Amino acid sequence: MKRSSKELWGGLLGAAALHEVALWALGHSDVPSVLFAPGPHTPLGYLVLSVGFVVLRLGLYFVAPGVLGVWAALRLQAALSAAADRRASGGASSTRASPPRSFAPGYPPDRPRASRPGSST
Repeated sequence: MKRSSKELWGGLLGAAALHEVALWALGHSDVPSVLFAPGPHTPLGYLVLSVGFVVLRLGLYFVAPGVLGVWAALRLQAALSAAADRRASGGASSTRASPPRSFAPGYPPDRPRASRPGSST
């Protein structure tokens, strides 16, 4: 694997792990009751945790599939291009090394026969 692919997969796995940690933290805290309770008493940490979780979730749902799709399309295009290059270089070398192919028979053609006397041909 190339370094850029390792970085891509590592970043996506890190974002997914961070998402799971944030989900666990939200589940084990009283964030929903604090965020939706009336009054201006929401602690800043809870607000940051909630907004970070929402941003991570949206990123994993909408941005990550696009990034993976572009990555897969570029890998497919590179593979097809490499295959076409190999085929072109293989075809060019085989035509240079082999003699031109002829569909004519390998033996001399029949000699024309003399027609019989009195025939029209």
